[in-house]
Amino acid sequence: MRKGTRATWFLHGRSDGLTLVETVVAAAVIVVGLLGLASVLVSVSHARQQSETRTTVLSACEALLEQIKGAQPDVVPLVYHGTTHPVPGLTDPDGGEDVLTVTVSETNPMLLVVRIDALWLIGTREESLSMTLEIYNPNG
Repeated sequence: MRKGTRATWFLHGRSDGLTLVETVVAAAVIVVGLLGLASVLVSVSHARQQSETRTTVLSACEALLEQIKGAQPDVVPLVYHGTTHPVPGLTDPDGGEDVLTVTVSETNPMLLVVRIDALWLIGTREESLSMTLEIYNPNG
């Protein structure tokens, strides 16, 4: 057989480049990979934002608990029960700034249970966190 005949081309393959079908399949694979990467980046961004806001709320809760611990046990229910407190940069689900709510339970007069509930929005999702502090009241 002569070089370059139909039989030789069939046995040794083409060297003209990629066909349209091969190009479309390669482009589809690349597009699917890029879409997967984009979804991972969005998830990482949401997780980072959630982590930052949770850290901000935890810091505000800890500061408020330290302030409550420094008060006399007798005045804690009078001063703090039912109060709300803002956290800079965050909003509550009602659109206000009072993200933290303090509840003081006096069920046991010798032990005050202070609970701080935090409820805030990240985008359109509600996030929540609770912290509890028990204070011994010797005058109870």
